[in-house]
Amino acid sequence: PFWGVVSDSVRDKRIPLLVMMAVCGMGYLALLKPQPFSRIILVTVMLAAFYGPVIPLLDSRTAAFLGPEKQQSRYGGIRLWGSWGFLAGAIVTGWACDHLGEKSFIYLYAAFCWAVFLMVLGLPRSGLVPAQKSWKQVPRVLANRKFSLFLGLSALNWIAGSSSFPFMTPFFHEIGMSKQMIGLAFVPAILSEVAAFWLARKILPRVGPIGGVSLGLVFSGLRWVLFSLVHVPVWAFAVNFLHGWAFGLFHSGTQAYISRESPPELRATAQTVFMAG
Repeated sequence: PFWGVVSDSVRDKRIPLLVMMAVCGMGYLALLKPQPFSRIILVTVMLAAFYGPVIPLLDSRTAAFLGPEKQQSRYGGIRLWGSWGFLAGAIVTGWACDHLGEKSFIYLYAAFCWAVFLMVLGLPRSGLVPAQKSWKQVPRVLANRKFSLFLGLSALNWIAGSSSFPFMTPFFHEIGMSKQMIGLAFVPAILSEVAAFWLARKILPRVGPIGGVSLGLVFSGLRWVLFSLVHVPVWAFAVNFLHGWAFGLFHSGTQAYISRESPPELRATAQTVFMAG
């Protein structure tokens, strides 16, 4: 939760995001030159440390803008634009790797990082009054038993998903997909994700944050079970429609819950504690 603590401790909430995107923008370009494998691992770890907290920090800014009373009904309508961006990136990157070479994705990633850097400059400078010694407040966040239980259950879901995602591309290759097809395989996933985020505005006020999380977990489990039965590309496209409902409902529910249960001055800390879990 380091970056969440930093964000809660400074007045200008843009600073942590600007630092992270600048480091990532330069770090990706460092992968262009041939390097020993050990150095590639080092750069990859650095990129993960600086890029991983970006989304939770942006979510904390969104929550601060909406407030707990609007989080359930409006968050999905904002977050779905991130899904559209991911869809465009997947299509462009797949096309570039097939036609311009595999290194082209590094240039694209670096360009996207610097584009986000420029967008962050347009965000408001100030937020809430910085939390005093925010790093000492992490136990305060974890002292909430319901929140700690929620973190544990969410961690199990992240473990299942994170351990499976690295094998998705090799799996798609194995069933006969080209690089461009792999990029297109994410199209049904993101389209359903956009629909899920849009409908979450109506679903969450009825079932509540925990209900949204539970529905997302059901769709996630069903998706992975069906993937174990897939042997041809067309069925992979079909099963990937479940991703959006799994992620969209789960993520919308978690954001509403975090916004409701965390103190406003520690919202970024709570977000990064959640992602670290």
